[in-house]
Amino acid sequence: MHVRPANPAGPAHRPCRQTNAQAATLWLSSRSEARAYDEWRLLRTENKGPAVEQMAEPPGLVELTGFWLQMANKHLMHKVRRHLEAEGMTLRYFYALTAVAKQPGMSQQELSSHLGVDPTMMVAVVDDMEARGHVARSRSTKDRRRYVLTITASGQAEYSRQLDGMRQVEEEFFAPLRPSERASLGAALRVLAATPSSEAPPCDDDSHDQPRSR
Repeated sequence: MHVRPANPAGPAHRPCRQTNAQAATLWLSSRSEARAYDEWRLLRTENKGPAVEQMAEPPGLVELTGFWLQMANKHLMHKVRRHLEAEGMTLRYFYALTAVAKQPGMSQQELSSHLGVDPTMMVAVVDDMEARGHVARSRSTKDRRRYVLTITASGQAEYSRQLDGMRQVEEEFFAPLRPSERASLGAALRVLAATPSSEAPPCDDDSHDQPRSR
């Protein structure tokens, strides 16, 4: 009798919906923590009933606050990138435009350092912003060897429009929280973000994105 070899990568189709809490927990714990949590949330959303409601969360990393912070950021960034993608913009572009709008006169090197972006990648972003007419490069009046960036009227209008859109995305994302809870969360995150670190982390994870013209 011919025996089909086992597929080491696992089944290609979505696993059957579990109605047994113990079996579902074992299935979830066999996968990476982050993916397991995403799939657990999907099961809880698409299925109803006592057995599903009693289904245990994936074990392990869920005991760590940092894990929940990572998961929340993952879902928020997905919404943000989806919004910006519809506008023909990357997250890095929006951050750069924001920085120039708030701190006019920054050099390209200062902008790169401020955002924690590799200088070679920053060149492409600034070139794109200049090509779109959102920023202008000019020689510094204090140091002729240095070029500074200033936002244009078109860039200011675009920044304001995108900021309104980002605020709407955040309003939708944080809707489950009461105003006091959201305020407390924001205050706590500011404290953590201001804590000195051995190195400055990058402001975004757009390494796979390329600035695109609208």
